[in-house]
Amino acid sequence: MAVVGLGMDICSVERIQRILDSPRRQKFLERVYTVAERQLCSNRYDTAAAYAARFAAKEALYVSRAHRYPVSKSLDVSGIETPKGPAADVD
Repeated sequence: MAVVGLGMDICSVERIQRILDSPRRQKFLERVYTVAERQLCSNRYDTAAAYAARFAAKEALYVSRAHRYPVSKSLDVSGIETPKGPAADVD
């Protein structure tokens, strides 16, 4: 597969932690992360950091694909674990 674009993004762990501590937690998690991502991140001791890393990866993918291959919503992109490490999966 050819590289079609590059993207990079960062996300504040503190920002995600504030959302996780707020009443809008569930709505945010359901809108942005797949069920598998929520299970994986929720079981980690560094929950906010895990969610922030996946959020940044999704944003980076959007940036890299924005003009040629648009992604419609956060649930179209999920982080998966492979034998070689984390990877993005686009539906």
